[in-house]
This record gives sequence, C-alpha cells and structure tokens, in this order.
Amino acid sequence: MRIVVAHSQLNTLGGGERVVLELLRHLSERHEVSLWAGRYQPTDTYQELAGFPRRDVAPWQWLYTTPRADVVITHSFGAHLLALRHPGVLCYIHTLRSIYQQRARRPDLWMRRALDRRSVACAAALATNSAYAAAGIQARYHRSAAVVPGGVSSDWFSIAARAGTYALYAGRLAPEKGLERLLAWSAELPLDLAIAGAGDAAYVAYLRAKAGPRVRWLGPLRHQELARAYANCRCVVLVSHAEEFGLAALEGGRWRRWPRATSCASSWGPRGAARRERTRGRRWRILSSVCASSCWRRASAGALRDPQRDTPNQPVIASGAAGICASSAQTGRRAPREDMDA
Repeated sequence: MRIVVAHSQLNTLGGGERVVLELLRHLSERHEVSLWAGRYQPTDTYQELAGFPRRDVAPWQWLYTTPRADVVITHSFGAHLLALRHPGVLCYIHTLRSIYQQRARRPDLWMRRALDRRSVACAAALATNSAYAAAGIQARYHRSAAVVPGGVSSDWFSIAARAGTYALYAGRLAPEKGLERLLAWSAELPLDLAIAGAGDAAYVAYLRAKAGPRVRWLGPLRHQELARAYANCRCVVLVSHAEEFGLAALEGGRWRRWPRATSCASSWGPRGAARRERTRGRRWRILSSVCASSCWRRASAGALRDPQRDTPNQPVIASGAAGICASSAQTGRRAPREDMDA
C-alpha cells in the first residue's frame, strides 16, 4: 500500500512532529511510505525524518496538489487541504487551539477557518489524541474522531529513575504554554526549575530576563537526553493556558512522575467539573478552570515530600483555564502541542 504522511509545518520538536516520525517508522515496515513536508527545517525538528523519502511542499501547493497514494494521513491545516481532492485522507487533529480556529475576525483567518471546516468535512476519517479533544472535534465539526493516543519509546525503559532535585518543564517555549506564570509561581519553591525546549528567539530572551537564578535552560533535548532529564527530575510541570492530552504527560509518566490533581475546589469549577480520559487503560482527570498560584503551591508541595528519600514521590502537573491537570486513577497502582501552523 502506498501511504503519504503529511505535515505543513515540520520545523519544531512538538508532539505532532513526533507522531509523524513514529508513523513513518512503523508504517514503512510493511508499506511504501513517503513524507510530504511544508516549511521543513531539518535542524529544528527530529533529525530521523531526513531518512525517509520526502517531497517538500510550498504553502500554496497544498491547495491543488493530489498525492498518488492509497491513503494520506495529514497532521496540520495545510496538509488537511489534501482532503479536498483525495478521497482517502485521514486527518489527525492534534489541537483545536491554533489561531485560525479561534473566532478571530481577520479576513485571512476567517478564510483559513472556512477552508479548514471544508477539508475536515471531506476527510474519509478523523483521529485525535484524547477523548477530551474528540469531544471538541464533535462540537466544532459535527464529526466523530477515533482516539489514537501517543506513546513512549521502549528505549526509555533502560534508564533508571531516581529522586531528583529539580522540577522539569519539557515542551515548546510559547506564550500559550504558561511559562511566564510558571517562572513566577516556582520562584518561591525550594526546588530548581529546568526548562527543556525551544521557541521564538525574542520570546525566549524575554523569558530568560524574567527567570531567577534557580532556573536552568536545557535547550531542545532529543531522545536519550530528554529521557535522562525526565528520569532525574523530581516532578514534571505543565501549566499551559489550554492543552490537549499531549506527549509530555505520557513521557513524564514513564518515570512515575505521575501528577496529583490539586485539592483546591476552585480548580474544578462548578460541581467538580471533570472529564475522564481513557488512555491505554488508564484514567485521566481533565480540569477545566483556573488553577491559582496558591493551588499550585499546595499541589507542588506534595512533589517535595519524599519520606524514603531514595524514590521519587508522585508529582503535580498543574494547568490553567480549559487545560489539563492529569492524575492517575486513585487505585494505588503505578500507572505506566498546540500547532500554530500555517
């Protein structure tokens, strides 16, 4: 079978790009697979992508080019436009928070939103990363989406975890990730903060100017480097203003850096509003209102308590409005990105 995997913004180390890489790896074992890439920057994304047959697609070409393939799997707005002409397109929708998907009144964004709705309507099937995102897709596009969550490489299981001395943020450095408030909230904690990732140079410089002396900037990490950063941290922190169920929570969970939901009632909203996720048999709790700084402090304190001193305690992943604060089910068992694309 001939399969095309397409992404129109292949220039960062995000979850969507990681899914593209893993699809290429696994599908190429049994099928003839090629990569269609837009704005491809090999030094800024996963280097292994360069090893697959690739066609570079200019922004305007997504509208009129038709792949000669049996199946096309698309991962971004530009790539989704292939569904306007190809009958076998599976649209994997990673996020509903891109700027064109909001109710912006700019004519160009309005046109992009209209094209997006049309291409998704023409797609043969839809997929997404969580039940939370699937509900949003149903509300926006009036179509159901299969939930196909991400995973963690088996290579990571060869690295031993230990109780570290720092909190870790791993992801894109972008305003929607809530990094400004992370820097402010973590300043009072007796815990170093390590930030792994890359972003716009001007915004990164702005964050560095706001950061205190206990913040370490690790830059973009790949594979084993990232695995070691997770393995040696005390907890993983996510404080996005809005976030789907991405890879960072799964990757942190590999090292049993599992989060606790905060006990602050305000973080749950009316009637303890929560959504349940099922990802590989594990239940997740999705919080959809503001997690205040006081709530953050109380929850983060749990990550610092470690009676045994040699095993990591279960940490906190805090989130903001309409975002996630994921927690493993209260069973006592050990539980195993926004694309601002053009």
